[in-house]
Amino acid sequence: MATFKEEIQNKRADGTYNIRIRITHNCKIRRLSTNLYATSADLTRNLKLKNHILIDQVNAIISQCRIICNELGFSIDSMSIDELRNKLHDELKLRLAVCVIWNTYIQFYAVYLIVSMHSDTYKVIA
Repeated sequence: MATFKEEIQNKRADGTYNIRIRITHNCKIRRLSTNLYATSADLTRNLKLKNHILIDQVNAIISQCRIICNELGFSIDSMSIDELRNKLHDELKLRLAVCVIWNTYIQFYAVYLIVSMHSDTYKVIA
């Protein structure tokens, strides 16, 4: 079974740190890069996250990784660490794309409802 933990490693030239997810599977380690970055103010001296917003975001990614692994069932045992990392990367990208599309639809529909509710007002004023 795979385990997951957040990791802060290298400081970039702009002073931020990329937050990565460390994947351990069959005694081997690979890292999954995220689009999350932390500043020095978000970290302790030991490079542990202290910003609760970032902690929640990282925990959400780790939860998704665990859900994906649970969906794989026993087939995860026959996967190499590289296959697992690639599967997690592809699934997380797919789930993010679905969330973006869904959020766009919800925003569009909300605007549509607001406009349709006030369509009588627009007719009276015009």
